[in-house]
Amino acid sequence: MDIKRVQSEDRLILFLDGRLDVITSPRLDAELKRSLPTINKLVLDFSSLSYISSAGIRVILSTQKQLSSQDKKFCLRHVSEPIMDVLEMTGITDTITIE
Repeated sequence: MDIKRVQSEDRLILFLDGRLDVITSPRLDAELKRSLPTINKLVLDFSSLSYISSAGIRVILSTQKQLSSQDKKFCLRHVSEPIMDVLEMTGITDTITIE
């Protein structure tokens, strides 16, 4: 998975390209842990994400929990239909903003 980072002031957009799975989720988790203290809004852009596993979902839920406890904003953007199906089955769509 490739991660492209675009930050302006206190807003960060991470563009994810490829598969978010047990192999790649630690890389995303490390990027988020490094970045979250300096931002107030995080957007994960899924327009080029082809697959998400439970490991990727854990990273998303952990991030959402951390940002929510700090009153920071978080959303997923450009989620494909197959990935949206997975997110709906896990119930994430009830707790995370999806644009």
